[in-house]
Amino acid sequence: MSIRFHFDLADLKNAGGVMGKSPNNLSQHIRLSDIEINVSDQGHTYLDWSGDLPLTESPPKLDPKLVKNITYYASFRVVATRRTGEYVYRSATAILDHDHFSKEERYSLHVAGTDLNDMRQLYRDVREGCIWPVVDYEGEMVPPPARHLRQLLAEGWAIIRRDLNERFRNAKA
Repeated sequence: MSIRFHFDLADLKNAGGVMGKSPNNLSQHIRLSDIEINVSDQGHTYLDWSGDLPLTESPPKLDPKLVKNITYYASFRVVATRRTGEYVYRSATAILDHDHFSKEERYSLHVAGTDLNDMRQLYRDVREGCIWPVVDYEGEMVPPPARHLRQLLAEGWAIIRRDLNERFRNAKA
């Protein structure tokens, strides 16, 4: 598991970053002071840091103005049931879902944000089960508007028919 820091290539160049190629000429990188940042074929710039979100180690010293986004992926065993869905805490968002690629029952958790501390707190809250999703994947489905409207109209007509039948019966009596 690693934390991935995403950058804008133009910002890195403006900050004094120097482009280079790996020794095997298969990948590019940009060097900014003592940090080497990967550049993908599509021009995405990122730094994979082998730290974990509980932050047992200090993250690399990066200029916060240069970091556009931070992402983290974790997979963990289902020990206690959690609600799958989308979670939010300050600047961090997370998606918790079942890990369908694992043979054992596991959850996959994707956390993204701009502040590492917010991401860490959201990660802890989801793992500890002390936060509810803002979008619940396991909640009751809302009926489509057309079906819901048809149902309301049918109920309305049924009430009107019942009322008219009752009035006719009372008028005859």
